Amino acid sequence: MTQTKPTTNHNTGSKKSLSPPISEAEAKVAPPPAPRLIDIIEGAKLQLGSILSYPIDGVTGVKKVEDGWELLMTLIELTRIPSSSDVLAEYAVSLDRTGEIVSYKQIQRFLRNQVGIDDGE
Repeated sequence: MTQTKPTTNHNTGSKKSLSPPISEAEAKVAPPPAPRLIDIIEGAKLQLGSILSYPIDGVTGVKKVEDGWELLMTLIELTRIPSSSDVLAEYAVSLDRTGEIVSYKQIQRFLRNQVGIDDGE
């Protein structure tokens, strides 16, 4: 009695997509994926730091709005020793949907060790 080996179908390197193909019209209409929040924040930090030439101390607020994003960012405007006496400034920053800065405004300046008043926003 002769034994035969079962034949296996080896993948030749081409991969088949499990999702149906997208037509050209659908590809042109499909919106690009929304940027991740972390990418929006990191991009805004790079942009504002470059525009103002101050290091970013932190992002204290983020809000999604109809036409983009609004951020509150704290920058170090003057470094002192000890660092608790650094002069900081808070900026309101508006971004478009792609994360590009469209406007910014200084809200306040304060010392790092200054106790602030939370306005509840």
